[in-house]
Amino acid sequence: MKRSVCLFFVLTLLCFQVFARGSSQRGATADPGPVTVKYLMPGDPPIAYNEVIAAINEKLVRDKSIKIEIVYIPWDVWQQRVNLMLTTGDEFDVYHIMQDQIQMSAYQAMGGLTDITALLDQYGPNIKRVISSGAWDAMRVGGKIYGIPAQWAELSNDDGFTIRKDVLDKFGYDVPTTLEDLFDTARGIAARWDGSGKLYIPVWGFTDFAKNPFARTYDTWPFIVKDYIALIRQDGTVDSWIESEEFKKNIAYMRQLNQAGLIHPDVLTLSADQGNNIYRSGNWFVTLGGIDSYIDDVRLNNNPNIKPEDYILVKLNPEKPDIYPVVVKNLNGISSTSRHPEAAVKFFDWLYTGKENYKLFMYGREGQEYTIDSRGLKVAAVNESNQGLYGQADWMLGNVNYMIPGSNALPMEVQYLYTSNPKAVVSPASDFFFNASAVEAEWVNIQSEFRASIVPIYAGILSYEEAFPAALRRIKAAGLDKALAEYRRQLAAHIASK
Repeated sequence: MKRSVCLFFVLTLLCFQVFARGSSQRGATADPGPVTVKYLMPGDPPIAYNEVIAAINEKLVRDKSIKIEIVYIPWDVWQQRVNLMLTTGDEFDVYHIMQDQIQMSAYQAMGGLTDITALLDQYGPNIKRVISSGAWDAMRVGGKIYGIPAQWAELSNDDGFTIRKDVLDKFGYDVPTTLEDLFDTARGIAARWDGSGKLYIPVWGFTDFAKNPFARTYDTWPFIVKDYIALIRQDGTVDSWIESEEFKKNIAYMRQLNQAGLIHPDVLTLSADQGNNIYRSGNWFVTLGGIDSYIDDVRLNNNPNIKPEDYILVKLNPEKPDIYPVVVKNLNGISSTSRHPEAAVKFFDWLYTGKENYKLFMYGREGQEYTIDSRGLKVAAVNESNQGLYGQADWMLGNVNYMIPGSNALPMEVQYLYTSNPKAVVSPASDFFFNASAVEAEWVNIQSEFRASIVPIYAGILSYEEAFPAALRRIKAAGLDKALAEYRRQLAAHIASK
């Protein structure tokens, strides 16, 4: 009996030891190690992706106990693939959102995004530090945050003129400070122009007529114009753009330019290639709004001695505030199918910790995938076929606090495009996108009528006094007033939701 009891206890002890050892082994096997963040991006993997991502993950594991895996999806199937993966519940963590294709609010409405408000508080102090309050406001739906903005460029500088100082110096003109100066300078240079073709102010295409580079001279500045019909003031008021005094002033100036022969006679039919060829030829000295260059083409075709410093951005009435017509164009969303949304937030927090992490992920290893020139600009390493070895797109997840412009960037771009502007004001409609479904038929008719009736007047081809009354009647018959009423309703609701 004693032997049986003793044997029982021995067997029990052995079983316990085996179980304990097995449990320990199972625990070690079950430990998944660092969580891998799966990030969907449009495009193709860079040549040195494997080598660079290994270096990134080595540091990520050490710093945050996570890894990153980028899943590249070809551009031609990008949107369809992402939508399908969200619909079928495929597990991934982060995806890029381009609001000119599908807005963040649309993804949120379909249940494709995770509310990251609390996660940012817990895991994202660096993210919150480097992104402006206005950009975060643009990420809110119902007071909750659903996206991480890519604040890679300063978007408050679209209300200026890009001017070539080499042309001004050649013909003995100072930088214009008023609209009258600009017109007199343009007319004087055009009369003496000795380039390969006639000098024009480059304007073409339907979208060019949404630009508003004259507005800084008006007493009612700042304001923005959206969707070709809505003039939105800082108090949230929506006026009819084409019926406003501001629109009438714009048209008067464009008519003056056109009558002086400074606008291409085929302005309404120029293709994008034909318009860009004006830039490439160098037969221009000023653009209406934006930052444009083509400096290599201009050097080849017009002035071999042109310097990057010859491109300057001029803002009339510079003492007046700048404005953000839009604060966020690109962002990254945490997928609702993610099993580890906190890990995705940790990744972006790591990225925005400082320049060391940012440069490694965005540009690769210094001295291998890129170098820094004497001006502090980035020079990408290339292979024998002149293909870059590595690089992530700043416009997808960049930040102006850390990004390094490429060696071909103009000083003007570094100053105005890649440097934050703390003095700019934010339009109340900067993150508003109009949903035209309630006025779909009217919206289509308005856009069509705008092209047919309003653009020729705006381009200065037709006289405002003679052509505008009939054009206004046609666009109102197309449903302008109904569309504006819906526009006002939606914007008011949007502002209230903040």
